[in-house]
Amino acid sequence: MYIYLPMVFGEKFLPYLPQIVPPILKAYVRASALKAGQRLIAQYCSHARRLLLPQLQMALYDENWRIRHAAVTLIGDFLFNISGVSGKSTTSTANEDDTMGMEQAGKSIVRALGQQCRDHVLAGLYLARSDVALVVRQAASHVWKIVVANTPRTLKEIMKVLFEMVVDSVASACEERQQMGARCLGELVRKMGDKIINEVLPVLEENQKSEDLEKRVGVAVALHEIMDNITKDVLSHYLESLVMPVRDAICDPSPVVRSAAADTFSVLYQMVGHEALDEIITPLLEKLTPEKEDVLAGLCEIMRQNSKQMLPYLLPRLTRPPINVHALCSLASVAGRLSPKIFDRMKEYAASCIIFCDSGGSLSRQLSRVLDALLSACQTNDQYDPMIDSCEKVVIAVTDDEGVPVLVDYLLKQAAKGNVPAIVLLHTFVAKSGVTLNFLVGELLPGLLHLYTSTNPQIVDHAINSAIGIAQALDQKEMQEAIPLVKKALNFMVAQSKGRAILGFAHPKALQPLLPMLREGILQGGIELKALAGEALGMIISVSESTALKPHVVNITGPLVRVLGDRYPANVKLAVLDALSKLLDKVDVMLRPFLPQLQSTFLKALQEPSSRPVRLAAGGALSRLLCIHVKPEPLFCEILKLLAHSQDQTLLETTFVAARALIGKLTVPLSDATLNEAYRVCELQFTVPLETPTELDTSLTMCSGAFYGELAVRTKQFQSKGIFKDVESCSKPRVRQAMAYALQQMCQSDATTIWRDAQVDCRAATQAGLTADSTVACSVLRAAAYILISEGANPDRDLLSAMGRALSHQAVEVRRVAASALGHVLYLAPSQLSNDLLKLIVPHLVNGAKESNSAVRSSSELALIYAFRFQEGQEGFNVS
Repeated sequence: MYIYLPMVFGEKFLPYLPQIVPPILKAYVRASALKAGQRLIAQYCSHARRLLLPQLQMALYDENWRIRHAAVTLIGDFLFNISGVSGKSTTSTANEDDTMGMEQAGKSIVRALGQQCRDHVLAGLYLARSDVALVVRQAASHVWKIVVANTPRTLKEIMKVLFEMVVDSVASACEERQQMGARCLGELVRKMGDKIINEVLPVLEENQKSEDLEKRVGVAVALHEIMDNITKDVLSHYLESLVMPVRDAICDPSPVVRSAAADTFSVLYQMVGHEALDEIITPLLEKLTPEKEDVLAGLCEIMRQNSKQMLPYLLPRLTRPPINVHALCSLASVAGRLSPKIFDRMKEYAASCIIFCDSGGSLSRQLSRVLDALLSACQTNDQYDPMIDSCEKVVIAVTDDEGVPVLVDYLLKQAAKGNVPAIVLLHTFVAKSGVTLNFLVGELLPGLLHLYTSTNPQIVDHAINSAIGIAQALDQKEMQEAIPLVKKALNFMVAQSKGRAILGFAHPKALQPLLPMLREGILQGGIELKALAGEALGMIISVSESTALKPHVVNITGPLVRVLGDRYPANVKLAVLDALSKLLDKVDVMLRPFLPQLQSTFLKALQEPSSRPVRLAAGGALSRLLCIHVKPEPLFCEILKLLAHSQDQTLLETTFVAARALIGKLTVPLSDATLNEAYRVCELQFTVPLETPTELDTSLTMCSGAFYGELAVRTKQFQSKGIFKDVESCSKPRVRQAMAYALQQMCQSDATTIWRDAQVDCRAATQAGLTADSTVACSVLRAAAYILISEGANPDRDLLSAMGRALSHQAVEVRRVAASALGHVLYLAPSQLSNDLLKLIVPHLVNGAKESNSAVRSSSELALIYAFRFQEGQEGFNVS
C-alpha cells in the first residue's frame, strides 16, 4: 500500500509521510519496505529534507542493524536524487578513502540541504562506515564514495559535527553504538594523526562542561581512543593540551566518568610513563582536601586500575606529615583489592617508601608501616577517636591469606602495648571483614586472651568481643584443636598476673568465647583433651570474678557432673573435681540446685579405688559442699558409715582425711549420737595394736588421730577425751602416736584456745612428748610450733627452749622437724624476738648448722636467717 498510495494521492499524502516512515524502516517485509521508501524519496524529494530526513538520521543510531541499514540506503537514495548522480555504479576500490563523487554533486547537496544539514548527514554516513554490521558498513561506504569528492577535505569540514556524534556514540548505553563510535574515532586518529588534535580539543572542552552525563562520559572515552591510537611522538607533543581534560575527567562528580577517565590514564601512562604522574597526579594531590571528595574518588579509581604505577609514587606523599588520614585510608581500602602481582614489584621500593598491603593477593611487608602512620594520626588513645572510622577502610580491605596474618599480628602487638585504636580496628576486622580467620586461631585467641590482663577497660572490652567473634566461627573440630592453645595462654596469663586480679575475667562476657570450646572438649573430646579442658576450666574459674561466673553456672556444672559420673581415668576426674571445687568456692549458693547430683558424684569419687588424688580431691569437694547443704549431718553420717564398714585401708585413709575436712567446715552442731559415732570409728583404728605396722597402717593412725583431734577441738572436748594424758604417758604406742597427731591437729586448728584453756596439760604433754619416739616427738614439735606462732612476738619461754633442746634429739628426723618448726616460728613472728628469747634457741641452731645431715643443716641455717631477719637485708638484725 505504501508503494501505491503516494502515487494515488499525490500531494495530499504529504501530511502522512512522518507516520509511515517508522514501519518502512522496521522492514518487516524488507524488499517491499525498501521499495516503498525509495518511491517516497523519488516522489517527494523536494519535501524529504523536512519530512523524511530527520527520522532517517535518527534511525542511523537504532539498536536494530536492519533499521540502520534501511536508513543508510534511503539517505543514499535521497542524496543521489538531489545531487543528480546514480547510485547504481560499483564502488569497489583498493582504498576505502578513494571516492568517485564530483564537486558539482557536493555543491548540489549543499544547495539542497544547507551547509549545516549537509554536515550532519555526511557525518552520520561516515560514522555508519564503522558500524558493527557489515552490510551497514558496506552501504554507508558505497554512498560516501559516490557523493563525496575528497574525503580528507570533507572530514575537515564536518569534523566538529562528526566528533560530537562520536562522543555521543561512545557514551551511549548501546554496546553496538559504543563500538561504532570507538572504531570511527580510532580510524580518524590513525588517518589524521596530529591534525585531529587541534580539531577535536575545542569539542572535547565544550562537551566536558556539559551538564549531560553522557557527553562527559563520551569525552573520557574519546580521550582514551585518541591516546590508544595516536603515536607516541604526537602524544608527547600535545601532552600539555591533553592532560587538562583527562585531569578534569578524573575529578568529575560522576563515578562513571571517573572510571572512564581512569582507563584513559592507564593508556596515557603506558605512552609517556612517569610524566603522566607528574602532570596529572601531582596537581590532584595538591588539590586534595577533605572537601574535595571527587578528587579523592578519582585517585581511588586510578589506584584501582593503575596500582603498580601509583603506589610507589603516591604513598610517600600521603604519609608525609601532616598525614591526610582520610585520603590515605580511602586509597588503602582500594589498594586492598589489587592484583597479587603488584606487590612482587613493590619490594624494590621497600627501603624508600611506605607501601600498601594487597588484601586481595600477596602481602606487602610494609603494611605495618602504613598502619603506624594511620595510628599515629589518632589524636587520642580512645575508642571514640574520630580517625578510627577512616582507618577501618584500610583494615577491612585486607582479605588475602598473606596480608591477614600480618595485619592481625600488628594490631595484636599494638593493642598489647596499650593502643586502644588498634584493638578497635581488630574488633572491626573480625566483625566486618568477612574473612575466615580460623587458620589464625593459634595467634588470635592467645593474643586476645593476653589482652584480658590489660588495665584499660576499652582494650579488654574489644578483646573479649573479638574473641567471641573468633570462637563463634569455629566448628567442633576446630574448637577441640584450640583447647591446648587456650590452656597454654591461661598458664602464661596466670603466671604473669602473679596473683593480681585479671580485669578481663571480671567482664560480664569474659567466658563467652571460652566456655563453648571447653564444654565441647569435656563432653566430646578424647581422654587427654577432657583432662586438658577440665584443667583449663578450673584455671578460668579460679581467676574469674563471681559476677562473671554466675550467668554460666548451669553450662559449667552440667557437663562436669556428667563426666564425673562416668567411667573415665583418674586424670580426667581429678581435673573435673578441681574445677567443681573452685566453682563451689566462687559461687557456692548458686550450685544448690545441683546439690543431689554433686553429693552423689563426690561420694562415688571418694570411693575411687584406683586413685588416691581423686579420693582426696573428692573429700575436699565434699567439704565445700557442706557450705550450701541445708542439713549437713546426713552427709556426715554417710561418711561415718563408710569409715565403719569399709575394709579397704586405702579407702579408709582418704575417707578419714575427707571426714576431717568436713568437720572443719561444719557451721551447725552435730547430734551427740553422731559425735560419739565419729569418736568410735576413730578408736576402731588406733586402738588396735600392731606389732609390725606397715606404711599404710602408720598413715591410718595419723589420719584417724588427726580426725579425732579435729572432732575434739571443734566440740571443745579436748580435755575430757584424755588426749594430753595419752600423749604424756600412754603405754600403748599406737594410741600415743594417734593422740600426738590429735594434739598437732588441735593446735593447727585453734592453738589459741588450746593454750588458753589447757596450758598446763598441754605443756606437760609437750615436754613429755619431746622425749618419746620420733613419731610422737615430731607431732609434738609441730603442735608446739603452732602454739608459739599464735603467741606472736612473745612466745612461751619454756616451750621455745624445749624446741631448741629438741635439736639435740638422737633421731635425725626429730632434729630436722625441730629446725624446720623453729624456722616457721621465727619467720612468722611479727618482729624480731628479743635477745633473751634468741639466746634460748640460737646456740642450738648454730649447732644444727654444723650437722652432717644436709636436711638438718639447711633447715637450721634458714632458721638463723629468719632469727636475725637477714631476709630483709643486712640491716634486718636488731642488736639492741
